[in-house]
Amino acid sequence: MRYVLLLVGALLSVLGIMIQVAGERSHAERAARAADLDAECGAAMQRIGDKRRVADALLGGDLTIQEAADRMARILGGEPTVLACLRDEIPGASDEELALRQVATFVRTADRPEPGRADQVLRELDAAMSALSADPGWVATSSEAETAAPGRGPG
Repeated sequence: MRYVLLLVGALLSVLGIMIQVAGERSHAERAARAADLDAECGAAMQRIGDKRRVADALLGGDLTIQEAADRMARILGGEPTVLACLRDEIPGASDEELALRQVATFVRTADRPEPGRADQVLRELDAAMSALSADPGWVATSSEAETAAPGRGPG
């Protein structure tokens, strides 16, 4: 009987150690996942900052519409989930059109360097998009954009 009790005690000790190790592994896995999510969040915030800088550079006259669209396309290339959502939202749109739409979105929300500059740039974006878009005129000026549906221009 004594040996049985020792054996049971030993088995319970081993089982306790196994549960503790499993818990530690689970904790380590959770910590690793949290670190991965933090990194993903940091990368997303960096891309948002990059998009804002593209809009600011365009508004400041440091980039042309095409240069801004090219930079935005490169940023979107690192965001497969965002790109997939944009493609779902705007079926049939080319990657160039999606990039131009993103430029317009960030121009609309940028700090205005001078009165009327955003409206001018949005009109230029609209002109650049007219040959690409099935929905010409969607960009809208910043004052019109306030009344437009989210993510889309008037019409």
